[in-house]
Amino acid sequence: MNPLLPNPDFLKWLLGAVDKARKSVVIVNYMATLKEGQKGAVQKVAAALVSAIRRGVKVQVVLEGNKLGENYLFWKVLKDAGADCWMDTSITFIHTKAILIDDKTLCIGSHNITAAALVYHEEISLTTTDADAIRRFKRELEKYTEQRRMIGEASKEGVLLPATIMEPLVKIKRSIAPHVYYLYLLLCRSDKGRPKPVSIDAEEWAKNLELPTYKVSAGERVTSLLEYMDEKLGIVSLNGKSGVVKRRPVPQSKIKILLPDAFWDFGWHRRLSMEALHFYLTGEVERQTSPNAPWWRLKRDQIAARYGFQKQLVNRAQRELMRYDLLEVLYETATSVYQRYIRYMNYFRQNPFYDYGKRTAQIAALEGRYSRQFFAIAQKIAQKLSIDSDAERFEALCRYIAESGINKGRAVLRAISNLKPFSSRLTFGYTEELFGKSGSSDQ
Repeated sequence: MNPLLPNPDFLKWLLGAVDKARKSVVIVNYMATLKEGQKGAVQKVAAALVSAIRRGVKVQVVLEGNKLGENYLFWKVLKDAGADCWMDTSITFIHTKAILIDDKTLCIGSHNITAAALVYHEEISLTTTDADAIRRFKRELEKYTEQRRMIGEASKEGVLLPATIMEPLVKIKRSIAPHVYYLYLLLCRSDKGRPKPVSIDAEEWAKNLELPTYKVSAGERVTSLLEYMDEKLGIVSLNGKSGVVKRRPVPQSKIKILLPDAFWDFGWHRRLSMEALHFYLTGEVERQTSPNAPWWRLKRDQIAARYGFQKQLVNRAQRELMRYDLLEVLYETATSVYQRYIRYMNYFRQNPFYDYGKRTAQIAALEGRYSRQFFAIAQKIAQKLSIDSDAERFEALCRYIAESGINKGRAVLRAISNLKPFSSRLTFGYTEELFGKSGSSDQ
């Protein structure tokens, strides 16, 4: 067979190769657009992959996350069928179009998995069985999934808690008692997630949580919080005479969430607001049962009702986590004229807790690499986009301004500043477009 695959040969080869696959199929692509209710080339590809999964073939799919609206249905259909799916959202686009069959045949070319590319456009791809080329591609595949490994491997050390831990946390949240919230989590850490009597260490706890003790002693402050948790909320049992406290048991749950050591070690308990941390833990619970894990999705009203939020504070919590680079958000494509002007936060994913001091030093060092003016404009743009703790994107902004010039940087800042707070254009992707750094929608 000729290794060159222009249209319509590529689709015939792809369907045949997937049908003959016996061990594995790997697909890496920028776009894979499946439309519900329509029949065509992409539907045939999806059906062939689902059929391969059912006969025991391992199917791995890696798509570009910044094309959520276009890629979502294809990704979901295969994920539901049992494929190993990942949608990458790192700053570097996955623009590769590659297919690897049984680790023996590699196809690389220009074909997206879209009706346009498979049927209408002038496209061409090339197959090879060269062992060295396949080895090199698999090394590249490791890069494409690096973000996934980072999320999966980070913060494995910590305390496992049942998802039902949210019940007492919701009680505390509704009582608007931030110090109580963090003290309860500190108790969870002290008893290692298993309710048992814990000796009260008022001085250490007050210091750890930075409780104000200028009017009352640490002992009095901690005791008053524990009494509130015991008498008002009923979530602990306090024995003041013995100097011990015990968390009251919560119902068992198969779903577990991790309270990582990094949360305490890097001082996030002193940095995050109660609302932001509560949203983070909400996501840790929701992603466990999400069909799109590690992404999860709930409407604002559902989040508020289920997890004790005031509606107006949900967006504020999201924004705070985004500013600290602890929350990744994918925005679904607008489906109405009205939605073009209102930003709906559709899909969420928590990022691991990190060394904030080290990260801020890394960002501050950029001022030495670029001019102070470039850095200042990049900082203002980053703040508007809520990415001012994202070192990778911050550096990209500095680089774009350096390449485009100070006047272009100021023009982009003006354009971003003129957008409404919930504009659908208030994203890093749109900012790249303003700098002329992004490509077309199907490439």
